[in-house]
Amino acid sequence: MSVQKFQGVRRLLFVTLCVSAPLLQAFAPVASFSPEPTTQQGSATATTTQLPPIVANKWKASGGIRALTGKDCESLPDGEIGLEYGLSTVAISKYTDEKDHYLVERFEMRFPSSAYGFFTFLQSKGTKNQRQFWSGRQLIRVRREHGAGPISSEFFDGLSKVFENPSAALPPLSSHLPKANKVAEGEIYLVGPKALANHPHFGFLKEAVNFEGGTEGMAAEYQQPEMPFGLLLLEFHTPQLATDGYAKLDSLKAALAEPARSQTMIKRIGNYVAVANPVKDAKTADTVLGEIKYTAVVHWEGKTYSAIPLEYRPPDPAALEEASETALILLRTFYWIGLMIALAAVFGVLAGSSFFYWRRYQRRKAGLDDLFSDGGGTIRLNLEEEPEKQKLLN
Repeated sequence: MSVQKFQGVRRLLFVTLCVSAPLLQAFAPVASFSPEPTTQQGSATATTTQLPPIVANKWKASGGIRALTGKDCESLPDGEIGLEYGLSTVAISKYTDEKDHYLVERFEMRFPSSAYGFFTFLQSKGTKNQRQFWSGRQLIRVRREHGAGPISSEFFDGLSKVFENPSAALPPLSSHLPKANKVAEGEIYLVGPKALANHPHFGFLKEAVNFEGGTEGMAAEYQQPEMPFGLLLLEFHTPQLATDGYAKLDSLKAALAEPARSQTMIKRIGNYVAVANPVKDAKTADTVLGEIKYTAVVHWEGKTYSAIPLEYRPPDPAALEEASETALILLRTFYWIGLMIALAAVFGVLAGSSFFYWRRYQRRKAGLDDLFSDGGGTIRLNLEEEPEKQKLLN
């Protein structure tokens, strides 16, 4: 290509770029613009991932999905309580079959224990026009939108089948409640003062119980001759918090008027503080409180592992495994050393005996077995047997 043709091509490319650059800048905002999804689009995505479009082949979702997060959840019934349990997001959808209208709320909690706690709180209210179930970190509540009456079992069962039900372990505190005389399905898992304030037996303790530091509680009802009494089992995670919590509860009890003071029992078991109210039969309450056992192990806390006293040091799996391997190596080493020494001794005796008896056999075969001989090859001179030759020599 000649120089003139090359310069012409270069001028053509330059002019093309100068003309197209403003056009590209004009179309850039249009190309980068992506319209926000409409309510229908957003609800369609949410429907496939959060709530089903149809339940039991009969009830269909209508009106899209409404999503709430953070403080917006307070607008829902018991929304403040849900936030106390660790509520993060809520998805709401309506379902209808032209006869019944239901409002389904899907609560996303922080932990499975949070979903379980919120479920126990809602279950304790015993509202007839709503039902709920929990699955992992999800809590699903069904409410009748218009009118009163129970929730259809067909709709509720069909909705519960949609959600997986992973096995989530219950809070350990629930297994420490006494079993004797316990009322079925009366447990409430408590993690904050707002839920405690709504409890019929222990609402007056909301100012005395400090839930900071991970304090948690479990409330249940137990049978007694006249009426059931409530039992609140509080777990404090340090002995200091348990001491302070017990002192506050005891001071509150002392400030109560009769007969409320005599019907309230407080007992400390390890880091547990148990409160029973209202107690009509002290013997029955003592029997129930006597079944509570504190099984947690408290270790000495220090900056280093050596700061823990020997009697409280937990076994170190790595150290135990290393010690076990070291002991096995030593045992194998001494075993093989002893075995080699024994084999050397045996083979030494066999080799020495074989050499001795072989030489003896050779000497006997040569007829030299009766002659005197020693290893040094010395000769004995018996001069005393020839006294005459000895005198001549002298």
